[in-house]
Amino acid sequence: MFYRSIIPFFIVTILILTNCHDNSTNPIDDSLNDTIIPLKVGNYWVYQSNEVGNINRRDTIMVTLKKQINGKDWYLFGEIYVRNEKDGLWMIDPEAPNKTPVLILKYPGKVGDQWNVSNDEKTKILSTDTGIEVLGKMYSHCYLYEDIILENGNISEKTKIYIKPGIGIVKTEEYNNAGGLEDQALLVLYKLN
Repeated sequence: MFYRSIIPFFIVTILILTNCHDNSTNPIDDSLNDTIIPLKVGNYWVYQSNEVGNINRRDTIMVTLKKQINGKDWYLFGEIYVRNEKDGLWMIDPEAPNKTPVLILKYPGKVGDQWNVSNDEKTKILSTDTGIEVLGKMYSHCYLYEDIILENGNISEKTKIYIKPGIGIVKTEEYNNAGGLEDQALLVLYKLN
């Protein structure tokens, strides 16, 4: 069975709870800005996740494995494989019978670019130069994506994803079909190899 919504699945899958306790962060390395999310085994990002009605928790995204698939390097996040290509971040859906790669985050791109991730999921770029403060730290020149899940032609979920090229996801906001905020994840620290 295919996942009904690939990008929220990607975000939830990579927010796997682990026990990383390193409190360091890396300075921004401009040479990494040619990829939307830097992928090397051992890279990790720690998030404070705030689900409405629940206690805050810490979640960690970690690149755990590099694997050759069809002659290309793919990186494992939980149960999904992702890779950066010249047009953005691609994912292999683990539920797809033919393991066809899917573009999930276009990069580089321009405001207004939109694409279908699946039959009932659409993503678009709202901004390529957003500044956002996350837990007291300012991130400039972030891409802001909006992912929309449709059910019977109506919006059932909306996710806003703020990404600093060369660093990764700095914030996500998940909204229900009524527009109410249901969950958010805020970057606390990261380590890039």
